[in-house]
Amino acid sequence: MYATLICTSLLSLMALLCQPTDGRPFQAPLPREESGWQTGAGSANLVADPYPQLPLLSFDKRGKFKLAVFSDTHMLDGQTNPANVSNVNAATAAEVASYLRTESPDYVFHNGDVVSGEAANGTSVVEAAVKQLFTPLIKAKIPFSTTHGNHDNDNYCTHASLGDVERRIAPNLSYTRRAPAGVGGGDVGSDNYWVPIYPRSNAKRGSRPALLIWSLDSRSGKTLKEQGNTQIDSFVDPSVAIWLNRTSSNLQRAWGTLPPSLIFTHIPNHYFSSTQNADPYQDKIGGITDERPGNFPGNDSSPRTFSGLNEDKPLANQGDAGQDQPYLTALSRGSTGTSRIHALVSGHDHGNDWCAPSGLTTIKGEIVPICFAKKTGDGGYDYDNWNHGTRIFDFDLKTVEQSVNAYIRLKTGEKRYETRLDDAWSRKL
Repeated sequence: MYATLICTSLLSLMALLCQPTDGRPFQAPLPREESGWQTGAGSANLVADPYPQLPLLSFDKRGKFKLAVFSDTHMLDGQTNPANVSNVNAATAAEVASYLRTESPDYVFHNGDVVSGEAANGTSVVEAAVKQLFTPLIKAKIPFSTTHGNHDNDNYCTHASLGDVERRIAPNLSYTRRAPAGVGGGDVGSDNYWVPIYPRSNAKRGSRPALLIWSLDSRSGKTLKEQGNTQIDSFVDPSVAIWLNRTSSNLQRAWGTLPPSLIFTHIPNHYFSSTQNADPYQDKIGGITDERPGNFPGNDSSPRTFSGLNEDKPLANQGDAGQDQPYLTALSRGSTGTSRIHALVSGHDHGNDWCAPSGLTTIKGEIVPICFAKKTGDGGYDYDNWNHGTRIFDFDLKTVEQSVNAYIRLKTGEKRYETRLDDAWSRKL
C-alpha cells in the first residue's frame, strides 16, 4: 500500500516538476510493455501501428473526415422508474441511429457513461445494453471507440470489461483498446490509447497520420461488487502522464513531427471550471437556456461569444487540488503540445454543451480549446429544455493542421453552435 502511494506521488511530481526550462518537451520513463508498438532491429524500424488487424482509418477521397461524439447515454437508467428501462434503452438506440442517418460520420467516439452501471443486476444485463446501443453503428458499419465514464465502473462492469464487450460484438469496428500494463490504474482506468487517422486509404501503415485521436481515462465510479463497491478516484491516473510523454516522444521520433490531436476524457479537467467561473471567459460562455425548436435560445438577451447551454454551474470536474495537472502538463508541455491540439472534449455535465478557450497553453504558445460533448439519449439526469444531440467535428485535410469545424446536431434536427476552432477563435475576447 505504502509503495503504491509513494509511486503515485512520484509520478505526479515528475509530470509537474521535472520539465526542462529550455522549452524542450518533457520526457519520462514508462513501463517496458507498451501496446501498439512493433520494434525492429533499431529505432529506424519503429512502426507506429496500434491496429495491425483492423481496417486503416482515413480521410475520404474528398479529403474530409467527420467524427460524431455521443456521450452520457446512460443505458439501463429508467429515469427513477425501473419499469421504464426498456423504453429508455430503445429510445436512446433509436436516437443514435437517427444521428448516423443525418450526419453519416466516418467515425464515432463515445465520451463515456455508456451505461448506468449502478442500475444493473448482473453482467448479462450490462452486456445486452452495450450491444443494443452500438447495434446501429454495427449495422451501418461505422468504426468507433470509447472512453468510459464514472457510471461505467460499478457492481457488474469496469471500463475494461465494457471495452471487451465492444470488441466482442464489433471485432472489426471497435478501436477501443486497453492501456499497457501499469498505466491508468487497472481495469477501472483502462481507456488510455491513441487512434491514427491517415490522410488516404492507401497510406502506409505506421506512416505519419493526418490526425491523432487520444482517449484518456478519468476513472471514477465504484469498484466491482466482489471488490466492495468502493469509490474510485475521479481523475486521470498520474501514470498516464508518464505514458503519454513517452508515447508522444516515440511517435515524434518515428514521424518527425506529430500530427494534430483531438483528446477525449469523460470528466472535465479543472480548466473547464476556470473558464466557466473566472475572467476573462465567464461572462462570454453559455447564454442559451432552451434548445427546443420553438423556444431557442430561451431567455438569452445578449448573444455570447462562446454560446451554448451552461446549466450545470458549477460544473463537476476531475478531483481537487490539481490532481489532474500531471496529464495536462504532459499534453501541453510534452511532444503532443508541439502540434495543434484541436480540443479537449468532455461529457459528464449533461447541462453544458459549449466550446471555449481555456487557460491551458501549449509549448508553442497556442491556447487549447475545450468543448463539452452533447448529452445523447434519454438516460441520466435531463430536462426537456436541454434537448439531446451529438457534437460533430468536421475535418478537412487541407486545414487539419490549423483548424476544425465543430457544431452540434440536435435531436430535433437543428444544427447549432457552428464554430471554426482555430488560433484566431481561441484568442477572441
